[in-house]
This record gives sequence, C-alpha cells and structure tokens, in this order.
Amino acid sequence: SPAAKTAGSTGSGPQMLSSLRQPSAAKQVGVTIWRLRPAAPGDSGARILVHDEEHTVEWVPERVASSSSLNAGDRVRLTVESPEAGYLYVIDRERYASGERGAPYLIFPTLRTHNGDNRVTAGRLIDIPAQDDRPSFFSLRQSRPDQTEEELTMLLTKEPIDGLEIGSKAQALSNEQVSGWE
Repeated sequence: SPAAKTAGSTGSGPQMLSSLRQPSAAKQVGVTIWRLRPAAPGDSGARILVHDEEHTVEWVPERVASSSSLNAGDRVRLTVESPEAGYLYVIDRERYASGERGAPYLIFPTLRTHNGDNRVTAGRLIDIPAQDDRPSFFSLRQSRPDQTEEELTMLLTKEPIDGLEIGSKAQALSNEQVSGWE
C-alpha cells in the first residue's frame, strides 16, 4: 500500500507531493521535506549556509507539515532515511489542475547531487541535495499557470538500475521507463 506525504493545496504555485510506492513486503522509507527561509536575528537552532557566487547567506530549515503548502520560489530540501541499504532514485512529475501529469524527470541522483552517488545505508539520513552540493536546495518553479503540484516518487532498489546514465542535471525519462517502477 502506498504511503504519502502531501503538502496542502491551499497556496498558489506548485506544491509538493511525495509518494512511496511499496510492494507488500517492502519496509517504509522516511521522508522529510524542509522549506528554507532566510535566517532572522532572533533565530536559534540549525542553519544552513548557502554560498552564492557573491556572498554567503544563512537559511533556516523548517519541517513542512502535511497541511502546509509550498509556493513557487520556495527553496526545499529532502531528508530520506531507509531501513535497509540500497540505491535511491527520486522522480519528479508535475501535476496540473486537470489531473494530468507531466513528464517524469529523474532529479536524484545527478552529478550535481552527492556527485552521482545514490547509495543509502540502513538507518542513516541522506540530505538531498547535500549541504556541500551547489546549490544545496531545490527551487520550486511553476512551469505553466495550471500547475498545482510536484509529485515525487522515491525508489529504493537493491542494485543500481541497469542502463540508467547519471547526468549533470535532471534527466527526462519516458513514461515507459517509469511505468514499471511506479
């Protein structure tokens, strides 16, 4: 049965929907979505330093609740924890007001995130993108006016997926490629 974490549908711009499709014998993978906001003078706790070409900016990660909405321009990160070792893949698809889904894109791994290394270890957290990746966050963008959500599908495999080349940026996949995975 699928487990889902959904960002609410009350804001403008794309929202994030992440789903984990699991065969009956699979174990649950933990996913946390973080929204980054600029640090304020009174903030305490964790901060993320983002090094732009011109300067360094401090951001505060805030956990996104299932009832929260995300908007175009938001900067987000994912934290994933797997109960077993394997290889993690993250596929992004846009959803539109009509219910139509956009083309699937492999957004993790890429050579810009973890240098293309998508191995996960049981019980160990993995940040996507990592703190030292450039950039160290995803920026939500609305590709067309009727886009309402971003749908993320997480795949955990025991071995790397054969024939899948890891590139420097998100890679377009065919519906046929992902139909067997979803």
